[in-house]
Amino acid sequence: MGNQRSDRPARCFVAVAVLLIVVAAACSSGDGDGESSGPEDPTSTVPEGPRRGGHLVMGIEAETDGLNPTSSVWSTPGYQMAHAIFDPLVVVGEDGELHPYLLESFSSDADFTEWTFVVREGIRFHDGTPSTPPR
Repeated sequence: MGNQRSDRPARCFVAVAVLLIVVAAACSSGDGDGESSGPEDPTSTVPEGPRRGGHLVMGIEAETDGLNPTSSVWSTPGYQMAHAIFDPLVVVGEDGELHPYLLESFSSDADFTEWTFVVREGIRFHDGTPSTPPR
């Protein structure tokens, strides 16, 4: 029977080598014949333009109950996702003040009970409908 202390480094080396081989084999692509298993022409799967439907799955670190800005409760990741989809009327600048984004300007009366929003020209909804606020 050999010395167990002298065998330990050799067993650890073998275990690490086997682990690396298994990981490398799991990460390799193709069927082992050296050829790619993807399509021959990579542009053949590119759609002609935007298409409706499908799913988008995102991993986030906190829960959100939807992306409806009028009813959903958003966590910080919810706001991050929403900013990729929605454009805000105003944004908070580096100075901590609100600045127009989709708006040309905004103002309020002295009591902050009535607000006036002037939307920039050319702003359209997602379906191409122009924004035409009541006057």
